[in-house]
Amino acid sequence: NTSGSTITDEVTLLSGKAEAVKNMLDAGFTDKAFQETLLGSVEDYAGWKTTRVECTCNPYRRIDSGKTSQDPVFIVKLMKHWREGFGQRAILSNHAFEYPPADHIKVVYTEMLNGESPITFQTHSPNGLKWDESVRMAHKCGAQSLELWSGTRFGGYEKQGMEQLQKWKELFRTKAEPQK
Repeated sequence: NTSGSTITDEVTLLSGKAEAVKNMLDAGFTDKAFQETLLGSVEDYAGWKTTRVECTCNPYRRIDSGKTSQDPVFIVKLMKHWREGFGQRAILSNHAFEYPPADHIKVVYTEMLNGESPITFQTHSPNGLKWDESVRMAHKCGAQSLELWSGTRFGGYEKQGMEQLQKWKELFRTKAEPQK
């Protein structure tokens, strides 16, 4: 799902930079209109009758006040809307997965695990990421896939070594029951 994307294919990601926020607000951006666009994205894919469609459920950052603030309640609403619209074809994803999770994302993970939709993750920025704990938690959560942040200059998965990567590969060959 890329309906309403602003800076990446992660639809809920808005720039938090003061200049970008000011420019968006000056151009008429409102959180309400953006949220309606994101909720309406289910209808954008209505013609896809058999294809799975991924919705990236990163934290929603409100900007109407001119300052950024997290709104996990909206993400939960979006996830439920996608499940209602697509059922098992809705893939709920998060591209900032890390363990332990930041407080503002815990409610999003909980909602992802409460449903029947397939879930996928991408690791958070590798800077300070607890790699092994994060990979193991993604598996325990029942993720069908986990994309590891790459790039040796950023400390990506390539810095982990082949032995560690093989351990994670084997871990994901076993099915885990999601922990709720």
